[in-house]
Amino acid sequence: MSPTKTLPSGRASQVDQTKAQPRKPGEASFFDADQHFQNDGVKVLLAGYFVAHKDIVLMAVLGSCIAACLWNGRARVGGMNHLMLPDRDIGDGSVR
Repeated sequence: MSPTKTLPSGRASQVDQTKAQPRKPGEASFFDADQHFQNDGVKVLLAGYFVAHKDIVLMAVLGSCIAACLWNGRARVGGMNHLMLPDRDIGDGSVR
């Protein structure tokens, strides 16, 4: 068992607890305690997603892709979907 990480704010990181939870196909699974934002973080890879109801930093590296981020303040749940657009037009433009 790895030791509990502590963020610069003094708050204990919940990364190990989050890592231990089962993941669905495509759900982000790269977790770490983000030192810059002093919070737990998850990296959402291409074609991946993550939804959370707790404070966690969602990160993605964007190039020729997009990230759709949603937040519901009333339910206090948010998420990110990391998508890649097709590299050519299929014909009717419906893909975009």
